[in-house]
Amino acid sequence: MAYRIFKKFTFSCAHSVYTQRLDPKYASGKKEKCRNLPGHGHNYEVCVCLESKELNDSQMVTDFAHLTWFKDFLDTFFDHKLLISREDPAFAIFLEKLSILESDRLKIPSFVECKVFILKDCEILETSQKQVSIFEGELISFECSEGKGVEGDFYSRLFNGITVISFSPTGENLARLFFEIINKKMEKFNVTCKKVEVWETPTSCACFEG
Repeated sequence: MAYRIFKKFTFSCAHSVYTQRLDPKYASGKKEKCRNLPGHGHNYEVCVCLESKELNDSQMVTDFAHLTWFKDFLDTFFDHKLLISREDPAFAIFLEKLSILESDRLKIPSFVECKVFILKDCEILETSQKQVSIFEGELISFECSEGKGVEGDFYSRLFNGITVISFSPTGENLARLFFEIINKKMEKFNVTCKKVEVWETPTSCACFEG
């Protein structure tokens, strides 16, 4: 016996699922379009289910306002971003050709002012370093000031538009990541994340639950 509450969040994001493989016997001749570069977008809907055996002093599982941090997290790392997996060789080539990836280090041009946000062990770290390893955390995103001139504008828009991730950007992997972060953050309230659903379209959903 337990109480459960549900909260939905939305964001727009793009990805290239380089790991996609189809069995032609079952896919009826469909092509592996999700692997196409530079990627394709979705209007994602994330449904979070929280559970508790007892109500708190407010007679709630928890207040929905206690999930405001999760909306901020989605805005920082996912909303209007292109997800680039550090494991995807095609994106490594892309970033190297733009001269912003050398070995395993992302290099922000000296004339671009950027904040760097890193998700590491479910905690968000912030830095203004001009170089950061792509293996620094599970997610890396950027917040750049408007660049000066054509080149400055290009690089600031580029960094603002990408998030480097440590896995294939499937709905299943996103659901697992969100599940783990929410459970870690909500420990303080004696609340458990029971399930996370990630809807890419109105008819397609991936789910992770514990």
